[in-house]
Amino acid sequence: MVSRSTQPHPSPRPAVPQAGLVPLSARRKGFGRGFLGVLGPAGLSLACHFVLFFMLTMVTWAVGASGTEVPIEYTARVVKAAHAAGPVGGFHFPGRVGMDRPDTARQGSTISDLASLLAKNRSLQVSGVEQNESELSTLSVKTLRRSDVVGAGVSGPAEQGNGLGERDLAGGGPVGSLWGVGKGQQARSIVYVLDRSGSMDETFGLLQRELKRAIGTLEPDQLFNVIWFNEGPATEWSRRMRKATLHNKRDAFAKIRRIVPSGNTEPLDAIRKGLGYRPDVLFLLSDGAFGEENEAIIKLIQEKNRDKRTIINTILFVYDTMGDGERVLRKIAEMNRGTYKHVTEAEVLQR
Repeated sequence: MVSRSTQPHPSPRPAVPQAGLVPLSARRKGFGRGFLGVLGPAGLSLACHFVLFFMLTMVTWAVGASGTEVPIEYTARVVKAAHAAGPVGGFHFPGRVGMDRPDTARQGSTISDLASLLAKNRSLQVSGVEQNESELSTLSVKTLRRSDVVGAGVSGPAEQGNGLGERDLAGGGPVGSLWGVGKGQQARSIVYVLDRSGSMDETFGLLQRELKRAIGTLEPDQLFNVIWFNEGPATEWSRRMRKATLHNKRDAFAKIRRIVPSGNTEPLDAIRKGLGYRPDVLFLLSDGAFGEENEAIIKLIQEKNRDKRTIINTILFVYDTMGDGERVLRKIAEMNRGTYKHVTEAEVLQR
């Protein structure tokens, strides 16, 4: 018979660490707390950033070391430049030593246009190169001087423009003067009313040349028209005022070349149409008086230009065929803030 003990089993006693020994887990926790206590939050953040920077540096170095350097090649070739579009015709300037200097090439940084070239060299020998009816081969001069150069579709401070784009008045420009008449005036719109009667036959070519020169000095944003008179209805270049663009100037030049002098001097219709455009400046040119229409013309101008808005310049051209031309034309100019001038044969031939 086996007897069982009724005494409970003794509880196991916890292990008592030996003196001087600390458990490993406790030591790890204690180290972490101590490290954090030393660094603090700012130090921990700095340490993390340092580790990340070190890792990125190593990755960048590894990628760069594994890459292969690719050589860069450059290829260059010389091509022929296309000719720039420009106006027809041209000049060649042999110069003083016979060296050809085309007007399309710049002569250094200080020479940018023909006017500057002439200002530096005073004069050049000229030969016209005919292209597509440019009329350059018909030049009557062989020596070109600074005073001979005017703008054509290029702006300038006066009717003897320098081609540099300078302007004296916004929205207007220098008047295209005839033999100096109108010099210094400013206008947005100009009408030329001109005699084409039979008595103008001998000097008509000189008038045509001067008129084209005057129109050539107008700015592209100025308006102009040309009206011819003899007997009967007036002949207008255009039924309206047109801008002085290069295209319109060429069209006007072509019409001017086709005008032929004939018949008697009857300007009444031409003056009425000219003043009807309300231009800033009107030129009235004739080679004599207007006979029975003298007083009718003065009265018409007084009615149409009552406020003196339009400046009327008058020119007695070469001959006073009827004897009373100077008195009538001078009176018209004086009444309308304009300038009167008798352009003599000698002055015409000097051009």
